[in-house]
Amino acid sequence: MPFYSKRVVLRLARLRPETVVMAAAMFLVYAAWCSMTGWVLSAFGLLGPAGYGIALLPLIAGLIVISRFYSNSCARVGSQGLRRLRVHEWMFFFVLFLVLTGAVLNEPFGWDACAYRLPRVQRWLSEGRWTWLNSGDDRMDISALSFEWMIAPQLALLKTDRLLFLNNFLPYLLMPGLCWLACRVIGLARGWGLFLSALLPLGFCFVLQAGGIQNDGLASFFGLSAVVLSRSKAAHWLPPSWRLGLAWISLALLSGLKLTNVPLAGVLGLWILWREFTPLSRLLLTVRWVFPVLVLAITCSILPISLANQLCAGNWSGDPFNRYRHKATNPAGAIAANLLFLLSDAVTPDPASGRLNQWLEDRRADPNSLLSKLSNLQPHLGYLRFPAFGYEGTSGPGSPLLIGLPLAMGLAYLRKRKTIRSRFQGDTGFLVLTGIAYLAFLSMVAVQLSQRHAAGYYPLVAIGVCGWVGTHLGLRPCWQTRMILLGSSLAVLLSLFLSPVRVICPVYLTDALDAKGGSFRLHREAAIEGAVLKDFQSRQIYYALSWGAIAHRLWPPYHAGEMIEIGSAAAARHPPGGKGLLFVSEAGIVSRFKMPMAKFLDTIGPHRVLVRDLVSADVDRADETGTLYEVDDLSLVPATNGGRIYPFDEDRR
Repeated sequence: MPFYSKRVVLRLARLRPETVVMAAAMFLVYAAWCSMTGWVLSAFGLLGPAGYGIALLPLIAGLIVISRFYSNSCARVGSQGLRRLRVHEWMFFFVLFLVLTGAVLNEPFGWDACAYRLPRVQRWLSEGRWTWLNSGDDRMDISALSFEWMIAPQLALLKTDRLLFLNNFLPYLLMPGLCWLACRVIGLARGWGLFLSALLPLGFCFVLQAGGIQNDGLASFFGLSAVVLSRSKAAHWLPPSWRLGLAWISLALLSGLKLTNVPLAGVLGLWILWREFTPLSRLLLTVRWVFPVLVLAITCSILPISLANQLCAGNWSGDPFNRYRHKATNPAGAIAANLLFLLSDAVTPDPASGRLNQWLEDRRADPNSLLSKLSNLQPHLGYLRFPAFGYEGTSGPGSPLLIGLPLAMGLAYLRKRKTIRSRFQGDTGFLVLTGIAYLAFLSMVAVQLSQRHAAGYYPLVAIGVCGWVGTHLGLRPCWQTRMILLGSSLAVLLSLFLSPVRVICPVYLTDALDAKGGSFRLHREAAIEGAVLKDFQSRQIYYALSWGAIAHRLWPPYHAGEMIEIGSAAAARHPPGGKGLLFVSEAGIVSRFKMPMAKFLDTIGPHRVLVRDLVSADVDRADETGTLYEVDDLSLVPATNGGRIYPFDEDRR
């Protein structure tokens, strides 16, 4: 039977709830195995193909155990009929098709992922262990790393990064089913549950990252999985020890994914403890359950990297002086700033972005304007803009959630006299806890383009709100709700076509879009930075690049030479000297040595340019573009103090 047949599509769309839970549990086992083996193999210096090859045995054993639980409990459950799919379900499969097409046609790319997420894993694999890198980009050391441990075995065993998108694509494939089960757990009526399970997966932060290597949208999978495993009847084929153990491990992985997810993981843990107190109290008396779950949860959580930050950087967050200015100093200002980022996200893609951005610049130039005053409290508001086209690195919930969901609530209100009060009662405690967590995020986080950092919050907060609304307002399928879902699907499809990260459009069309304010050429060139070093595979190369440089191409599977970052821990073991190669950018030199490029070139003495990364004349990224020099005497490279660029301030350096 061909894979594209209608019958196969229908079967995929009608997965039993128990099957969705089984697939989610298997992915959680894989994610937990990645974190556990990453730290264990690092402890023995075996982080590499051989170590991961041996460690596959416990992973296979865990997957077999789950499959046996499933087959023993669910084998006799009859399959559901193959009814005709609704329009929005076919639209979801079309979205999946485009996501998969973009993932297969393009090499994985994302600014943050290629600047530090991939390179840190590649450097650990080259060292055979996790190590404090002391890189010019502090995020290589201090950032949470659940997603990085999921990348490592694929790079080590497969020697390619073309399948890394599966870490996002497979969880996204399960998102409609998990949303439906979570809705029923919280007590939503059937109409609201069906609507949300169709609408929530259309959030931009989920769709645009489903085929890439960003780590924001994946948080929704860990949050939804914890809710479903802990409370859903569809998960009761699992023994309580496995069901609740995986729920806690899912929350640990959620916290280990990003520091901004910690409030959400904390409140979900409280909710599970509250709702499942009786079975949990019994399991807590069993050492055979507590010990392995505790070890796995700690290993998967943010605690290991927090301990490393405390030991190596003097603060658990790695940024004690708030040099990145990611911690809000004024809660009210932070809430206002983050809500403004959401506003810009709601109207993306935006054909009127040019005029709106000019209006923003005029407001910033006026010291008496509200935007100017807020920018003084939250400097990252300087990055606020209305994007002309969608891009995964800046995308939050988007118009489907920010416009479609309020429209559905308004529709339910207008039709309230024609509906019957639902017998389901929303879980008010769930809404309160998730609302508190999201409010904590809004008031404490001052991250540039913060809307994507809260991707894990959106489905749970939306389910909580609709659970409360649904006790008063019913939502029945009608042509208006179908139009909301259809419009949301069309907005997502448009964003997929306009995304410069995984290009689907032909070159002539992307060039035309670039002329209208697109950034296809910018991303296309950035994605191949470092490829010019392929002709120097056998040479030792020292480099100094900026935090924004795309450094993943300096390491396997792209480059097999010995790459040493100036000022890093590796450079301390192998100091530069004699005639050799130096790959630097102007921004990297300014960041590392606090001197302009011209002065640095005078300092290193005789040198000649060998090759330079491609950058278009009309793309203002020359200061981040790498140039390879052959230097007569590398020992003339200015000495660094071996300390951190961040987090220590100037007085401590």
